[in-house]
Amino acid sequence: MKRKSNLRLLFSIMITVSLVTNQFIPSSLGGDALLNIVFDTNLQGSSRPDFGLFVAQYVRDIGIELEVRWDDWHHHYPYYPYPHDITDLGAVKLAFKNREPDFNFLQQIPFWMYRPTSYTFPHQEEFEEMIKIGPTIESEQERIEYYQNLQEFFMDKVLLYWPLIIQKSFESLHNNTFGYDSQWGWIESSPYMAFYGLHEGQVSTDEFIFADANWRELNPLFTDDTNSAFIWDLIAEPLLKIDPNGNPTRNGLISNWIQINSSHYQFFMRPNVYWNPSYNNSGRTASSEPLQNATLMSGLKGEYSSGTNQIVTAKDAVFTLLTWANPTVSEQAFNFEWMIDVYVDPGNPFSFHIHVDGNPDTNETEYYSLLFDKLELSCLPEFYLNSTADTITNTTTGIECKGLYPDIDVSTAWIYFSTSGFGCGKFMLDYYIRNSVTVLQRSPYWFGVGAKDGAIGLQPFMETVKVRVIPDTSAELAEFKAGKLDITDVSSFPHEREQLEIDPLFDVYSTGLYFMHVLVFNVMGDSWDHLNNIWVDVPGYGNCTVSLAVRKAICHAIDRTEMGQVLFDEYSLTDCMLPSQLTDWYYEDIQTKYEYDLIKAFKWMKAAGFDIIVPTPGPISTPTSTPTPNETDPTFITIDYPVIIGVIGLLFTLIYYSFKSRRKR
Repeated sequence: MKRKSNLRLLFSIMITVSLVTNQFIPSSLGGDALLNIVFDTNLQGSSRPDFGLFVAQYVRDIGIELEVRWDDWHHHYPYYPYPHDITDLGAVKLAFKNREPDFNFLQQIPFWMYRPTSYTFPHQEEFEEMIKIGPTIESEQERIEYYQNLQEFFMDKVLLYWPLIIQKSFESLHNNTFGYDSQWGWIESSPYMAFYGLHEGQVSTDEFIFADANWRELNPLFTDDTNSAFIWDLIAEPLLKIDPNGNPTRNGLISNWIQINSSHYQFFMRPNVYWNPSYNNSGRTASSEPLQNATLMSGLKGEYSSGTNQIVTAKDAVFTLLTWANPTVSEQAFNFEWMIDVYVDPGNPFSFHIHVDGNPDTNETEYYSLLFDKLELSCLPEFYLNSTADTITNTTTGIECKGLYPDIDVSTAWIYFSTSGFGCGKFMLDYYIRNSVTVLQRSPYWFGVGAKDGAIGLQPFMETVKVRVIPDTSAELAEFKAGKLDITDVSSFPHEREQLEIDPLFDVYSTGLYFMHVLVFNVMGDSWDHLNNIWVDVPGYGNCTVSLAVRKAICHAIDRTEMGQVLFDEYSLTDCMLPSQLTDWYYEDIQTKYEYDLIKAFKWMKAAGFDIIVPTPGPISTPTSTPTPNETDPTFITIDYPVIIGVIGLLFTLIYYSFKSRRKR
């Protein structure tokens, strides 16, 4: 009877507490989730799945249950659906060089990842206007100060993504490789390089072997993965070559330019540059006949390239710029709103003109600081990709494009180009075997000018390039150490890198690239969209939507230091939109920071309207990432009135059963 009485007592206590208080107990302590969201990732040999698992662990402490889906959803739009309606978070690795950043591109990252049917978020109009104004400021120092305010606004009011970890990029090669310049990268270094003898495991000095994951799409208009971009870069040439310090050079397809006035530039193309043959690589294997005997593809105009019949001219440069700026075929048209006109010079087929306006929304013609960076585009073959149709489509700024029509991307010529792409670069695609290898051959048609110093008559030092498919980075490192690869990325292996640095058989280089892993919020996803228009109604937390409050809570709940120590060992952190290594543009004194602080995370969840107990393990420091809340506000009292009522009810229950028990005795 006593046991039954005790069970009744326990049940009564549970009912009493549950009736008088609906406070949340973190799920890590046995409570239920307040919010269920999805983290989607892919498995391309990256650490992004690990990020998802770490984030899921951290946000569980503030009542958020995160499902980590291991899907390979990076596919070529529009042939595959994007998960804009099924995922809420993701992680992506961004590469930065120490040059002026393109904030317009950075704010588009959620769009690229999730492809929402609409793309709006609170404070969007104000933020996008700030982005447009930035590049129009001619003084670099004033531009730097302006971008500091922009980053503050982004971190406080926008928060489309949040930086997790920064890695510096390191590569290792065998010590029989000479002439490699890590600041320029392998492709531009290849004409200056040489093998001296064979390293252990190497069978030929006529080939160079890389490792990567499978590539998916060679048309750069649709490429959204680094694996495909690397293969394309081996094949293609950019319009303008830019040195590691961000300065334009005259050593590429564009060999000179003049500035006619503040908004009008004339560029001159290098003469006697030819398109590589338009080989059809479909079905080719290692046992196929030599590449020079392969079938040539004809484009939409019925023309083909044999390697000596199609010259690269200003028409190709103009077509390239118009294509990238045309939303009919380009998903990056927003990146070319500065270009108000582009055309071939009437008297010179190797010259073209560009008229710029940094902010087309104003009546004045504005300066544009990123012009030369925007010309670091791979040149596209107009004779193959354009059509003879009279159809007129337009760029985002209204420039007419003749020949580009809707659905041109599903034409036979464009589909073949996606897997048998060709350019005017140093190499030509020979064959590829999915999940195995891609093989390229040195092009005898390349124009032979070195990017580093403009030296002429050069050619890559090896005849063949092989890119083996090894998605697992640990397996790649093992193959490199065994001599089966000639180069590898050791950024994620600091201990192994230290061993390679002291091993005389290897050389280790810092590449000058900085990789920033960022947590990206799908603000238009199902879990966020309905919260974007609900505003927080708590003193000290104003001018903030519920969606933003939850995102702030998530950021405060994540221990980036622990994550970095476990995943990378050697890493750095940043509190703004950029890596701290971009010293000129990084905002060191930013006020809106999201340090690991569960108290702040709980308070932001509480402000967002979720019924959650705010713990007090010790003195609460003044928030540095948000407006200081009013600590006397009853909403933020650690033990609020429902809890007090529950305790009183519990005491009355205990007194009742104690009195009843004594009466029975």
